[in-house]
Amino acid sequence: MFTFLVVATQLNRVEYVELRENNFRNDEYRLTTVLSYLCHLTNLIAIFCDVHLPKRLLFSEFYFREFKREDFLSKIAKLNTNILFLCIYHHIDPSLLQPKQAFKNLMLVLNCQNFIGVL
Repeated sequence: MFTFLVVATQLNRVEYVELRENNFRNDEYRLTTVLSYLCHLTNLIAIFCDVHLPKRLLFSEFYFREFKREDFLSKIAKLNTNILFLCIYHHIDPSLLQPKQAFKNLMLVLNCQNFIGVL
C-alpha cells in the first residue's frame, strides 16, 4: 500500500511524494526524537536558571511507541507552555512570542541578555 503526500516546494510548485510504511515510521521516530531533545533542553535551561516550570514533562514521555492523538497533542501543549513560561521569566517582549513556534521561542530565550547573564 502506498500513500502520497502533497508537498509544496520553494518555487510554489506542487509535487507528490510517495511514502512507504518505513518512511512514515522513520519520520515518526525523527519527530519524537526532536521533541524529546527539545523537552530535555527546556528542562536543562530551567535547572540552570533555577526556575520551576508550570508543567511537569519528562523527555522520555515522547518515546512511547503508540500515542493517542490527544495524548500527543497534550504533551506538545505542555512543552509549549513550559517554553513560553521561560520566555516570560526572562522578560522577552510578548509581541515577539509565537505560542505555536516552540523552536523560535526557545531561541529567543537562548539569545536574550538575561539568559546569557545566568551562564
